[in-house]
Amino acid sequence: MQRIIPHRDLLPLLSRVEQPSRYVGGEYGSVPPMDESMQPRELVVALCFPDLYEIGMSNTAIKIIYDMLNRIDGIRCERVFLPAPDFEAALRTARVPLYTLESGIPLLECDIVAFSIGYELSATNVLAVLDLGQIPLHWAQRTASNPVVICGGPGVAGNPAPLGRFFDGVFVGEAEAAFAELAAQARDCVHNGDRDKIRDLLHVHPNVWHQRRSQPVRRAIWNAFGRHATTMNVPVPNMRVVQDHGVVEIMRGCPQGCRFCAAGVFYRPYRMKSVSAVLEEVDHLVHRCGYRYISLSSLSSGDYHDIFGLFQTLNQRFAPFGVSFALPSLRINSMTLPLLEEVSRVRKSGLTFAVETPSEAGQYAMNKLVPLEKTIEILREAKARGWRVAKFYFMIGLPVPTTDGADQADQIIDFFHQISRAVKMNYNLAIATFIPKPHTPFQWAPQLSEDESVELIRRIKYGLKPLGIKVGYQAPFHSLLEGVLSRGTHETGSLVEEAFQRGCRLDAWEEHQRRDVWRDLFEHNPQLVDAALCGTTPGAPLPWRTVHSGVGEPALRRELERSRDGLLTEQCAPECSDKCGVCNRHTAVRDLGATNESDEQSQAPLPAPPVLEPPKDDSSKPSSQMTYVVFSYEKRGPAAFVPHLALLSVFERSLVRAGINAHFTEGYNPKPRLEFAQPLSVGIESFHEIASVYVQNTIHADSFCQALNPVLPPGFVITGATATPYSHGAPKRASLMSRFWGARYRIEFPLGATRHTAEPVLRAAETQDFIRDIHIESVSEQISAIELSLQQHPRSGIMKWLTAIYDQSPFERGIRLTRLQSYARSEQTEDQEAGEGPAPFLPQR
Repeated sequence: MQRIIPHRDLLPLLSRVEQPSRYVGGEYGSVPPMDESMQPRELVVALCFPDLYEIGMSNTAIKIIYDMLNRIDGIRCERVFLPAPDFEAALRTARVPLYTLESGIPLLECDIVAFSIGYELSATNVLAVLDLGQIPLHWAQRTASNPVVICGGPGVAGNPAPLGRFFDGVFVGEAEAAFAELAAQARDCVHNGDRDKIRDLLHVHPNVWHQRRSQPVRRAIWNAFGRHATTMNVPVPNMRVVQDHGVVEIMRGCPQGCRFCAAGVFYRPYRMKSVSAVLEEVDHLVHRCGYRYISLSSLSSGDYHDIFGLFQTLNQRFAPFGVSFALPSLRINSMTLPLLEEVSRVRKSGLTFAVETPSEAGQYAMNKLVPLEKTIEILREAKARGWRVAKFYFMIGLPVPTTDGADQADQIIDFFHQISRAVKMNYNLAIATFIPKPHTPFQWAPQLSEDESVELIRRIKYGLKPLGIKVGYQAPFHSLLEGVLSRGTHETGSLVEEAFQRGCRLDAWEEHQRRDVWRDLFEHNPQLVDAALCGTTPGAPLPWRTVHSGVGEPALRRELERSRDGLLTEQCAPECSDKCGVCNRHTAVRDLGATNESDEQSQAPLPAPPVLEPPKDDSSKPSSQMTYVVFSYEKRGPAAFVPHLALLSVFERSLVRAGINAHFTEGYNPKPRLEFAQPLSVGIESFHEIASVYVQNTIHADSFCQALNPVLPPGFVITGATATPYSHGAPKRASLMSRFWGARYRIEFPLGATRHTAEPVLRAAETQDFIRDIHIESVSEQISAIELSLQQHPRSGIMKWLTAIYDQSPFERGIRLTRLQSYARSEQTEDQEAGEGPAPFLPQR
């Protein structure tokens, strides 16, 4: 099996792209790479979220599936993401196939390529991943020698038709319900030497849709959600990602039944996670993963039973560790000031209100009441307690009635005039065009045209300008494209494929979206656009009719009639009189309050977090005592591509995992008091980096190293430390940067390089006063490496110096750089000025 080790094999490519750490792996918590000489007998699954690394690593489904598959004997699951355009171009130019992050396995050599598609605008990204992986785009073109290509997720499972030609199967529903069993069956096929039988398994599975399948496909529902903790062993990113925090899913589904919400239908019935399971998962994310910011995720977190009590318990247990919590989905009716204050105890978050439509008639029609009086009450109390900004979300184009001749623009403008008069705060508005998603009561409704959306947004912005309200919006063309892809037919796949061939990628990103290409395709295929956006009547055949969400069409029609009549539907409950079709003897609501389920575990203490015990002879130190630790560490392999600004997060989380209580800064967003001596350019390896941290209480240097090394990402190793007592109020230590003298480097030339490659470096080194102690290594009369000491100087950064010599990055020439030793400025003596000559940062051991 071919292997690609990016930090070894792709250095010239990585040196010319932005954020190369996206492409090298090496995160803490990832599965160990497969040995290069090993031929796998496992089922190899490449798991892909088809977007950039920082988006994919924020996705909860990817983490669930990664952990689930890697727990199954005989299955190896590795990750792959869509490269950014610069790295895609570099791979194509070098003819290097797209590979997995853990072991560098080319996609074409995997058994299964599995996509988790979170949103419809990933469509062209999927084709880019397949093409870069050298896999035929169409399922009909693949043979037994090609990987099986499957997918799932809310961006495709609701209506698989537009992308059906590209997949061997589309899994519909929750992966925990049936996908592990399906993967185990696929593993057995591979073990028996018959990988092609995996496709046969998919085509008869009750939860898998296929383009040629005519029988209905049922949505898989995981009935055991929330009964036990799901502590996932997943990679912790080495770079900043979009949602750079831990996530605990406290409830799946939503009891409210908003008629516009596809997720509310597709994740029915709602199931609450037990308090003990929530606490155990938070403990895992903090003490095993190192997160200090945790989001409690659900479609409607305020509907979780006793959410205030849960928050109090979480803060009592985890606030001493500097951990803060967020509730991203709170309804106005479930929002209270005590709850908001509890949320902001460690770090105050913003106020957000998803109102959707301001009129009472419209709110009855969509089955979501957001009373104006309640909103003003919350704003007034929030302002009194220190909040200064509130953000509101509205949709335009909802199929709801207007009142007194005022359209949706007029209603939104009037809403903000009313709240601005009542409460003086800074208000932000986010507007999106409503898209009638499949499997909702509004699935038969038309979607606003782009021109209609543009005009409504223009009027709203103009009407709110006197109030100074900041208005943001999703581009109407963006919504148009999403509508076509989410509601399209099998023929829509031809548009997706042609858009990909003409260069479309990353259509969810405004800066990458090729509107000119899509507009041209729409102009030449108006019938496909009209079919997707013009709406239809109940009873007409829909492209997604063979996918059964569990909510029957009679229930959807009933909700549509109630919407037109302005009638509310009661929220879901364990015992309801308004059956939608989801619940049966196997599937039911799980409500902690209504069922009085025993949750005795939540009262029991959790296992104590790992805390580094000080030596007995130090136990009498006062609590105000701190320790100033200066330590050296290696940064090699994939760690060499971790950018300097990301090192703070890497070490912050590692310290938490090690149970070392760092001293934190004051202010809005406390951070550990960490310092690094001198930034190292991305791609340069190092045997000797220097950093420092202030630690609460007393710790010995050896204990510090022993605790931290096992929990660092691959490529990072603590090689030495000094620990000095430090008390609050004592004189501030000199910064490491001010003490940095310079470093010794090894410049290694590629095998077979001529003397013309090395000699310019040698000539320049011999004429520069900031270069010392030059040592040359030769092989067969060719210079193979040069070692030298380089003093800190405005013109003397190793990358800057070598780039000036070659007029290009040295990595482009295949040169490898390693920092061998970092030096401090020497202390002043009777016959020597301070700072003259290098000295060790740490005592020699």
